[in-house]
Amino acid sequence: MVRSIAVLAWLLACASAMVPPPRGPRRRIPPLRAASGFLASRKNRRRATIAVGAALAASQLQGVARSAGFWVRAMPIWLRYRRVGWLRRCGALDEDEAAAALEALHERAAEDILAAILHMRGAYVKIGQVLSSRPDVIPRAWVEKLSALQDDVPGRGGAVARRAIRRELGAAKAAGLTAGFVDAQIGAAATGQVHRSRVDGRDVCVKVQYPEAERLYRKDLATVRIFLRLLQPEWSPVMAEISRRFLSEFDFRDEQGPVAVTIFERFGAGKQ
Repeated sequence: MVRSIAVLAWLLACASAMVPPPRGPRRRIPPLRAASGFLASRKNRRRATIAVGAALAASQLQGVARSAGFWVRAMPIWLRYRRVGWLRRCGALDEDEAAAALEALHERAAEDILAAILHMRGAYVKIGQVLSSRPDVIPRAWVEKLSALQDDVPGRGGAVARRAIRRELGAAKAAGLTAGFVDAQIGAAATGQVHRSRVDGRDVCVKVQYPEAERLYRKDLATVRIFLRLLQPEWSPVMAEISRRFLSEFDFRDEQGPVAVTIFERFGAGKQ
């Protein structure tokens, strides 16, 4: 979303270089013409260019920061496991000692992994949910700890949901959908959260997608794929399967029932 706005602003800035400043009185100014008029000034074009650059930089920095955060949290866990393996291979630990060390490490790693997931959220929550049902892939201690993600994903509150609805529908339509809106969510997931509301005298559930969810999902999945390709290639097929499943979950229209269809037709929701 940020990238799309930034590119549009940049195109307007380029186009406005060929548009002379408007002359004469105007009563109504179409938005696109007003933007072109604003950008006709060299000073304003400079300001717009700086704003576009700042928006693009902020978007890129957020992705870099999340990727760095993942590596900072994942590498110590990976290195602790490698250390146990190295000590066993060099004879410093016998088989029983290595097994005991691994059991203790599984418990500690499970705590660290859950804390990292809840801190970073995004695709990491979904990965944790999938892995919690795969005892054939991860240690039992991980399964037990990550199973908390099936029910206990914290939401972001009603204010975030209301802002997302207004951004998607506009203030007028959003007012009709949120008149009976209950701020306390009844459920939350990695991609969004669900609230009760009332429309045309009927109780409904409003599922709201976090505005940045899809963009961050793609970045997070790319980060995990790189990590696995470099350090745990045997897990890459599992991650490829998870990625295919995740990227089909962002169009909530796939979940429509009869009431949902009516609400979509009335309010014109996109992915909300």
